[in-house]
Parts: sequence; C-alpha cells; structure tokens
Amino acid sequence: TPIINWKISKETKKIGKFNCKKATANFRGRNYTAWFTIDIPLPFGPWKLQGLPGLILEAYDTNKNLYWYFKNIEYSSKAKSKGQYLKIPKKEKFKNYSELIAFQKEQIEKNTESQNMLKKDYPNVIFHEPKMEYMFIECE
Repeated sequence: TPIINWKISKETKKIGKFNCKKATANFRGRNYTAWFTIDIPLPFGPWKLQGLPGLILEAYDTNKNLYWYFKNIEYSSKAKSKGQYLKIPKKEKFKNYSELIAFQKEQIEKNTESQNMLKKDYPNVIFHEPKMEYMFIECE
C-alpha cells in the first residue's frame, strides 16, 4: 500500500456520533483533507487513502472534485473470528504483473482446496468462495 505522509492537526469536528481529527496530505499530485476517528482504531479509508491512527470518515481534495463521506456503519458479525487476507510472502519476487496474477490464482486454488476439506468436517458451515477482488494486493 502507498505510504501517505499525513500531517495531523488539532482541529476536530463531530461526524455522526464520532469525534474526528483533521489530517492533510499531498498524494499523487492532489492535496487531501481527511477526518478520522480514533474511536475506530483502524488505519483504513476510502480509495487508497489510509495510514491514519483511526478510520477515515470523510475525505476530499482541495477543490472537492473527489469527496468521500461516512454515511453509516454496520457491524456485519458479532463473531470473534478475524478476517484473513492474502499476504505475499517476503521471499516472493515477481518480475511482472502476469506472475503476480498467477500467484494470486494459485493462492485461491489452495484456499478452495482447504475449504473443500473443511466442508467434510463441518457440513453445516457455509464457506464463501474466495474471490480475487477480496485480495488486498496493490500494484502501482
């Protein structure tokens, strides 16, 4: 993921029920303002904006040509399990994009095989088929 050099200011505002802090950064030729909340300590946000010590609930560029805002939040599960995402092992080196795609497909096949084995032991559990778009790998 790209590293964004955020500058966190002391300015605050309330978005919904969340207290938010302001951060600014220049990223790929645009100046962005982001409002994030440490009440949800996840370093994520819209598009490629991320890396703050809380979830970004609102973000926009200087001219507001790009504008994202928090609408609502829904916790999809009360389960204690954590999501697992594909991570490229540090030893892997790809020469081109085609090699990366081949690696992703191989990982999906391995995941599908594991799920098929688990289905035998847990017939009442619904397993969702792994999909390429759920793999958090960014190519520049």
